[in-house]
Amino acid sequence: MKPRMYHFRLFLILFLLSTQGALLADQFEPFSEGGRVGLKNITTNTIAIPPKFEGLGWSDKSFSVVNGVIGALQNERWALVNTEGNRITEHYFNTLVPSSEDNFIASKRDNSSILTNYGLIDSNGKTIINFVFSSMQRHSAGLIVSEKKGTKYLRGLISEKGKSIIPIAYDAISGLSETHLIVSKDGLLAIFDTDGNQLTDFLYEYIEPHGNTYYKIGKYNHQGLLSNTIELVIPPLYKNLVFGEDQVEAIPYTQWDFFKRSNYSATYYFDDIIFLDQEAFATSAGQKTGSINYKGEYYSFLPVERLVESNEKVFVTTTRSGRYKAYNSQGKPLFRDSFEEIQLHTNLIFTKNSQADGHSWSIHNLDGKKLNLFNYQYIEKKSESFFQAKRNDKIGLIGKDGKEISPFLYDQLSAFKNERAIALYNNGYGVVNSNGLWIMTPYYDSLSIDNNYLYFRQGTEYGVADLFGKVLYRDQSPFEPLAEAIIKSNEDSSKSIFSMYGEQLLEHSYDSISALSTQLLFIRRNNQSFLFRPSDKYVLKLENDIEHIEPMKADYMPVLKGGQWGFLNSDGRITIANRYEAVGQFSEGLFSVKLIGKWGFVNKNEELIIQPNFDQVSPFDNGLSIVKSDSKWGLINTSGTEVIALNYDSVKRLGSYFVIESNDQVGLADSRGKIIKNPSFDSIKALENNYFLVERNGFYGVINEAGHDVIPTIYKTVKQSGDMFLASKEGEKRTFQLK
Repeated sequence: MKPRMYHFRLFLILFLLSTQGALLADQFEPFSEGGRVGLKNITTNTIAIPPKFEGLGWSDKSFSVVNGVIGALQNERWALVNTEGNRITEHYFNTLVPSSEDNFIASKRDNSSILTNYGLIDSNGKTIINFVFSSMQRHSAGLIVSEKKGTKYLRGLISEKGKSIIPIAYDAISGLSETHLIVSKDGLLAIFDTDGNQLTDFLYEYIEPHGNTYYKIGKYNHQGLLSNTIELVIPPLYKNLVFGEDQVEAIPYTQWDFFKRSNYSATYYFDDIIFLDQEAFATSAGQKTGSINYKGEYYSFLPVERLVESNEKVFVTTTRSGRYKAYNSQGKPLFRDSFEEIQLHTNLIFTKNSQADGHSWSIHNLDGKKLNLFNYQYIEKKSESFFQAKRNDKIGLIGKDGKEISPFLYDQLSAFKNERAIALYNNGYGVVNSNGLWIMTPYYDSLSIDNNYLYFRQGTEYGVADLFGKVLYRDQSPFEPLAEAIIKSNEDSSKSIFSMYGEQLLEHSYDSISALSTQLLFIRRNNQSFLFRPSDKYVLKLENDIEHIEPMKADYMPVLKGGQWGFLNSDGRITIANRYEAVGQFSEGLFSVKLIGKWGFVNKNEELIIQPNFDQVSPFDNGLSIVKSDSKWGLINTSGTEVIALNYDSVKRLGSYFVIESNDQVGLADSRGKIIKNPSFDSIKALENNYFLVERNGFYGVINEAGHDVIPTIYKTVKQSGDMFLASKEGEKRTFQLK
């Protein structure tokens, strides 16, 4: 026999023998009897271990015989035993599970501590890795272990010989694939290989396998895709990824373009973004909130909080449980606690957490510092200077600095007028100033305030006081204040005029009295008309054919006489004769008047300055009047010269500017009437700092005071902060091909 053939046959015989041995390897299963567990050899149908243990298998409730040994539970402790029931170790393990074919992860409690420590033993019970770890989990790349360092438990990866693969310095480690691990640090994830090499930065909220060749990544709630060779396939910019057989459709967030003045600066992708101070933004992406700088770098990320509001210094979020939190522009929390409600104001923060006594509201500055010792039942803004609040069921005032500026002793408090308010205290009304001090003590039945006086009723007595509470006049009958005078009704329904001190100013009574201004009365008696000024008792008898006088505007009163209109001055003297079909208003030295169906302007000398050529005119403002003729509008100056030709369908004021309209399109003219943007938009609105929001076909842009484009008209929304803008439009869907 040739040597080669002999060797082949010998190999074949040995192979068959080993195969037969493997096929004939004993198989085992546990069985119970009398509340105890034993081991049965199901290959030979014999009992290998009599039923004498509390359990057989492993502490994770699995069952297998590994390298001829198995775990046995007795008195709530595990030991290694062989298949004949002989103990290899004593019963002193809390847990015991296989790690590999030869080794086992075990834990036991230190005699001097309540803590459980983990280590590694082999099938002979020999300690391979000392029991020094707080936890130990098997992984194909080694053992994931943890140690307590300070107040934290940190994790790493070691081999089954105890060699460090990934240092014990991380929050968590888990398997991603056969070749990669996910490592967590400070709430963010990175990818390591099984040799311990860090392959990505700690950038991701989650990393998930997709099939066998890709990893789906989440970065600040933006989705992307990595290959299993850690190549970036889809950048993490998208709201969602929809996978097909060989392609991915990337669904975008809203695109926000950032402009400084007219210069494009950056693009961001979020559901919403809000300006903050210190060159920061608050962002919202899929109900998750962040704060970033202008470079898009994160100060903070709040994955379980939704952005609610901001005052550019502080932003407020709500948690999934409906609680509210507040952060500064750098994303740092202002409070340790969350709240039921938060109100933001210019310089103050009000927070609410329900208290048994109902005093639930606290006042803080924008750094979160509580500004006074008290809590309040409610707080309500009343003006830019102060707030109204309730404490111990009494109302008081809080200044814009958050400090109490009045005693808390009122039952009700009206709105302030001329720094005075009406307060109810113990069923009586009084008047307080803006510091909460009594101007009039609270024993009146009713009170009211006008520009210069206080009016009261106490029982059957009526009276008037000045704004400092000094009583000027009392009477047993009600009266009406008009033009700084008291009007009293007589038994015959006629009316008499008295000063605020009760002095009768005119000896007669009158059929009717009405106010033409805050200083002037129009009075009638026996078909005769008069003008009366109570402050100096000036009286002017009017001509009998005066039919009507309009209230005073700009120091002049339109007057109708003999069917024609003119003007009276503040003394009631005719300034412009009654010779016009209608009159308008005095403005910038000119009166608008209507002659033969057309409007023009005359001066105080009744000289015709601007010919009556117009169907409509407006008062002059800054030297310009909007006029209409033959259904077209324009602008003229005080000389009647056309500044904007009457070619437009409308001309309207917009602050000191003018919106001009033609063929359903609008443009803009400056304060001098110079056209800075011809009609080409659907709408124009004024913004801060002399910018204008323009709209065309549902898309928005911004122009400046010179009419130059700051932001092109291609956006769905525009936000402004000073000279900076955020403009949004729909993000672009993209399709990525997969290899």
